[in-house]
Amino acid sequence: MTKQKIILFAIILGLLSLIYVWFFVYNKAHLDYQSQKPAFVGESAELYEQIDGDFAEKYHDKAVEISGIIISIEGRSAILDPGVQVRVLEDTDLPEWQVGDRVTLKCRLYGAEEDLIIGGMLILCDQCVEL
Repeated sequence: MTKQKIILFAIILGLLSLIYVWFFVYNKAHLDYQSQKPAFVGESAELYEQIDGDFAEKYHDKAVEISGIIISIEGRSAILDPGVQVRVLEDTDLPEWQVGDRVTLKCRLYGAEEDLIIGGMLILCDQCVEL
């Protein structure tokens, strides 16, 4: 009888663990970066200059408000001079941008990587909305 109680207890504990994980991990609300106060407000060139040092700790996964001139467009993504890639939110209308347009965006900055095509670092932003 004690063996059956132990197995029953383990099954109940496992089910409670699964419910806990589903409720607090998978059912968690997403952050709204558009309502957050931006950690950086300024030109894309100013942000690009800060790429060394404590860049990752300062801006990673935070809202930023950047202005810049578009040098490349591909689908929902654009690159601002000198090397900030921005991606528009999926559930918004695609902006009618042209190369050379000046834009101001509020985005989530999620990293930086070396890009072989442009020959330098590329700052990566997503969830962008034009202001």
